[in-house]
Amino acid sequence: MTNTISITDSLVPNPIPKSTIIRLENIFKIYGSGETEVKALDDVNLTIHKGEYCSIMGPSGSGKSTAMNIIGCLDRPTGGHYYLDNIDVAQMDDKSLAHIRNKKLGFVFQQFHLLPQLTALENVMLPMLYAGVNSKERSDRATEALTRVGLANRLNNKPTQLSGGQQQRVAIARAIVNRPVVLLADEPTGALDSRTTQEVLDIFGELNTSGITVVMVTHEPEVARQTQRIVWFRDGQVVHSNLTASDLSQLAVS
Repeated sequence: MTNTISITDSLVPNPIPKSTIIRLENIFKIYGSGETEVKALDDVNLTIHKGEYCSIMGPSGSGKSTAMNIIGCLDRPTGGHYYLDNIDVAQMDDKSLAHIRNKKLGFVFQQFHLLPQLTALENVMLPMLYAGVNSKERSDRATEALTRVGLANRLNNKPTQLSGGQQQRVAIARAIVNRPVVLLADEPTGALDSRTTQEVLDIFGELNTSGITVVMVTHEPEVARQTQRIVWFRDGQVVHSNLTASDLSQLAVS
């Protein structure tokens, strides 16, 4: 029987500097065994500081999506330590991970994952329902989040009444409504045209300027160039941890 790991019990013995929000230490993720063993992540070490705007890139199969799943507490590493906001979450049980995800993380994906029968306001209210927030506060905070992403006049529209870019804005509002310490975005512009992509990236930039740490997986160099720092994965390892936009042209994306 798995014992619940309390947040108190999993605090880092030697505290991480307060500016560090994410730290991966010697992270492995292994699938299969023997001849079929695959190291999706192979001794990954990565630190991201509070307030950074960071993109993660690399060829297909490089480990970037696996790393994002671990950072997002959607998967556990096979070995190593993952400290999120000074808490070692690597081996927490499902209940503890769900609590961490709800309180500390916001997610934006390529597909919007909005419930079609609900309005924009109702979609954004959902995470607070799971967090036990009362109905008036849910409504107030959801309205505030939608206003923040430029949808104050679309509160009662359902997803089918919104463009792709507007649906992604609803998804961003839903991701920030619980006031996460980290906003994680996995190919958030993959389904958008270039004009709408820039509108969404402008919102990410504004959120980052307000103090939210943003970590984004992307295969698009033009998207990564708008972040402050680029991390490059290859063969399950971090081969560059602090690329700038000018460095990116020297690397081939496959």
